[in-house]
Amino acid sequence: MGALNLGAKYHYGAEATYLGEGDITDNPDGTITLSPRRSKTDLVLWQLGVSFAIPRNSRR
Repeated sequence: MGALNLGAKYHYGAEATYLGEGDITDNPDGTITLSPRRSKTDLVLWQLGVSFAIPRNSRR
C-alpha cells in the first residue's frame, strides 16, 4: 500500500539589504556611491512525496 503526500509551509523571513548589478556608481571625483536594495525574504516551501511499504517475507 502506498500514499501520496502533499504539503506547503510558509516561512516568515526578515528584510535583506543587498547590492545588485548597477547599484555601485564610480563617481568622477573618485568617490563611490552605493544604492542598496531591500526585499523581504519570505518563502513558500512546497513538498511532494510518495511513501510505500516494502513487503517482508515472513517465512524464515
